[in-house]
Formats: sequence, structure tokens, C-alpha cells
Amino acid sequence: AHSMADCSGPSMASKIRRFLFSLAWIPLTPHTSPRCLSAALSTVGAKVPARVVRMEGERRDYEAAAADYAEALPARIDVLLLGMGPDGHIASLFPNTDPKADDAQAVRRLIPDPLPPEAPFERLSLTIPALLDSDALVFVIRGADKRAVFDAAVAGDSDLPVARLLKAACQPVTCFA
Repeated sequence: AHSMADCSGPSMASKIRRFLFSLAWIPLTPHTSPRCLSAALSTVGAKVPARVVRMEGERRDYEAAAADYAEALPARIDVLLLGMGPDGHIASLFPNTDPKADDAQAVRRLIPDPLPPEAPFERLSLTIPALLDSDALVFVIRGADKRAVFDAAVAGDSDLPVARLLKAACQPVTCFA
């Protein structure tokens, strides 16, 4: 057994590596610019350095951008933190994109249909197998409507992307709602 004292201090911080990966690529805007991202990340675990790897969808060679991002992914993710949209989408795996648990690619180019009015563009996204390549899945779900969608997915009462992910998951899943 280890006490908390064994897990604190500079020696422990030097052993921790955090990779902050985006689950999907959307165009750069004033709110998604590298400067905005850097400011947001500076408030998260300031004592533990983070390596930020972002999808480069602005290259417009989506296949090359997807392949490069897939290559940059770590061999395994310890904890994957996910949100979920009211339509049951995760990352940028929207219901119409028909995500598969046995997808051979880690990253795909997707075009949601209809395009969400708050983010009306095509995107790159991690696939279900890439999301499952983790030791734990943690969801943060806000609102009763999203909670109902999530609960239906857990119960196996839907075929939405979140339900497909949960059905294929063998690792622990935690939901904060």
C-alpha cells in the first residue's frame, strides 16, 4: 500500500505524462485557435507538462491529416474523457456517420448530416476502436435530456454512436451527470 505522501511532490510529477488529444477536428476560429487552446490548457494541471497533439484538418488533405494524427496517438490511452451531444454523438461520430466498432481506421473524415448549426463543417474524428483503445472511459453529461439519451444507451435501447461505444466497451465506464 502507498500513502498519499508517496504520490506527491516533484518525483511523482516527473513520472506523469499527459497527452491532450482532440477527439475531433473543427476549423480554427477565435475560440478554437492555438492561443485560446494554450490559455485553456495552462489552467489544467499546470505542474504537469502536457503534450498537445491536434488534428491538422486545415491541410485539406484529410486522408493525410487523419493518417498523421493516427500515427501520433499513444499506444494506449489511460483515461479518455468524453462528452456527448443531445443526439448521442461522441467525438464527431454523429448518428448519420454510421460509426462501426470494428472500423479499421483510427481517424476518419466525416460530414455530419445535417450539419450542426453551431459547428457547420466537415471534420476529422477518432473512430470507436480508437476511443476504445483506453483503460477507462469517463463521460461528463450535463442536462436531463442528455442524461436520458445516455441512460437509454446504457440500457441498450438505442443504436446511437454512444450506445455503440458502450456496447463494445470492455473497460470501466464512469459517468458524471
